[in-house]
Amino acid sequence: MIAGNKVPAGTYGILSIPSEKQWTIILSKNAGQWGAYAYTESEDLLRFTVPVKKLTEKEEHFTMGFTKFKETSANVFISWENEMVMFEISQNPHETIMAEIATKTKAADVSMDTYFGAAEYYFANNHELNKAYEWADKVVNADKQYWTYFLRGKIAAKIGKCDVAKSDAMAGLEMAKKASDGAYVKNLEGVLASCK
Repeated sequence: MIAGNKVPAGTYGILSIPSEKQWTIILSKNAGQWGAYAYTESEDLLRFTVPVKKLTEKEEHFTMGFTKFKETSANVFISWENEMVMFEISQNPHETIMAEIATKTKAADVSMDTYFGAAEYYFANNHELNKAYEWADKVVNADKQYWTYFLRGKIAAKIGKCDVAKSDAMAGLEMAKKASDGAYVKNLEGVLASCK
């Protein structure tokens, strides 16, 4: 998404038409064009306007950059002389991740790492937690480690299987303490606390 507009993945050119109160930003399908000398409107993929902000300090060179970083978005800024414009670019990777999980978990050669990652993603997004539990169960049965017990335990706690959650937390806690892994000790204690 660019300034709230859906844009297909690809390589594009960016042009601007400055004016006093707003700039027109153009995303061109012609990414190889140098400058605006051969610009044609028919190659526009997207056009939108953004308000001008006055700068307190003069920007000597035409500058583009990124600011206001978030997990799935950032702002593009363009500044020149006494003005700056800004617009958001963002992505929502959820659909892509879900499609990849569906494909990889159905593969004949699916790995425990795939099940682990899929279970973690479903848990983090509160999505089909029983399916996440099923995958975490496969992981624990294949490799009994404190981090695998933590995965299944936290999912079990969230879906109300506190008997499994407590058992996994206790087994994982003993292993994590032996490994001196304080972060997992704390996480596993959290699983226990959630099932009191």
